[in-house]
This record gives sequence, structure tokens and C-alpha cells, in this order.
Amino acid sequence: MASPTCPLLPPPRIGVLELHGDFAEHTAMLRARGAETVPLRCAADLSPTPPLDGLVLPGGESSTMAILLDALSMADPLRGLIAGGLPVFGTCAGAILLSDEVVGKGGEAASVALGGLDVATRRNGYGTQVHSFEAETAWLPADVAADADATTTAPTAATDDAGAVAPLPTGPLRVVLIRAPIFERLGPGVEELVSHEGRAVMVRGGSQRQVLAATFHPELTGDGRVHALFLGMVDERRRRLAADGGGGKKAAA
Repeated sequence: MASPTCPLLPPPRIGVLELHGDFAEHTAMLRARGAETVPLRCAADLSPTPPLDGLVLPGGESSTMAILLDALSMADPLRGLIAGGLPVFGTCAGAILLSDEVVGKGGEAASVALGGLDVATRRNGYGTQVHSFEAETAWLPADVAADADATTTAPTAATDDAGAVAPLPTGPLRVVLIRAPIFERLGPGVEELVSHEGRAVMVRGGSQRQVLAATFHPELTGDGRVHALFLGMVDERRRRLAADGGGGKKAAA
């Protein structure tokens, strides 16, 4: 049962960008955690009724995605949603799209597609496709993990006393880096959440700490902890809006 201090929320509505890349895997992971997903394929999809509670930008080829966003007039509305505080999660190419500074393969400055996260990100930072790899690394720092546990276990309409949603794994996190970018600079407001060999591979920042970005592909491993962390960020904002009288469904634009 939901407590008076943690009201029952309907399933969050998460928009998943479906122009290119591994959006189907993200959709499956989000639905497994009890979220409702909304495919985003044109500008009109960005303002549905009821409105979106969060956004996911999948991996793929970042320059292709940026071209499609401009061609479909989706870039400006997405920038507005992110600037308005809507939680957003980008993986690999999605992390590049969210970066305020992008460095090309040869070290030259590259165009910024959306922005919103104060990082400098190098495309193909580890090398070409043959340099892709998998590794195990530590999950969140203890203080962050405790906060994540508090938010990701908050009740929603998709969970009940019997535990409708599968429990999350414990132990090391497996990271899959495919032609992965590298965060070369983290701004002062950006928090490193997960690292591998001393390099940040997942960070959180943004004007309201609502932007989550990973250089790896959590949707490919079956480990739901990263998606649960993001949904916890979404629910934290929904509870805040509900307490402010927004009913948890206030538009973010």
C-alpha cells in the first residue's frame, strides 16, 4: 500500500525516440519496470495527451539521428522539453545528443544536436567497431545507491504488495560499449555515477539534475538497474509536481 507521504502514482509515460537505433530494447526494459512507453517519430508525438513524464534517446549513429531530428522539426521541441526540466535518459548516441560540447573523431569540434548536459563528449572515443567491448564495473556509489533505492522502490500503479515488477539484480554492473563515446570533461554540476577504469561512463546533470547519460548500452544486458534509476528520477519529479498542485502531469515545455 502507498503511504501518505509517498502517494500512489499511475505508470509513468516515457517517450522513446524511434528514428534510429536500439529503441525497441529500451522500450522492452521500460515496460518491464512498469512504465508506459510512447513512440516518438515526429514533432507532434512530443506533445501527447496526457503529456510525457520522461524521454529516452537510444544508442545508434548520432549524426544520423541529429539529421533526422532537424529534418522532422523535432530538435527545437526536444530542447524545450529538456530545458523545461523533463527527465531525459540518453545512451551512447543519445548521450552525444545531450552533450553541450561534442568532439569529433579527429579532435575537431562537432555540432551540438540538443545539449542540456554540461559535458564535453568525444565520439568513438575508444576507437572503431573492433574496439567495442564488455566489462564489469561497480554499481553506484553507496550514498547514491541508497538514494536510488529509495526512489526506485516507490509504489506505482504497476506494482502491488505481491511485487508485480521483478526484483533488481545486485553486484557488479555489466557495461557494453559499442563504438562508445568518452566523456572528456564533466562540468561542475555533473555527477559521476558509474565509472570504468577511472573514466566516467554514466553521469547525471542538467539544470534540475534531470539529465542521465551513459556511454554504454544498459538495454542490451537485461539488467534493469539503470532504467529503474531513471524511472526513479521521473517519479521524484512527478511527486514534486503533485505536491505543488501539478497533479504529476504538468507539461515541461
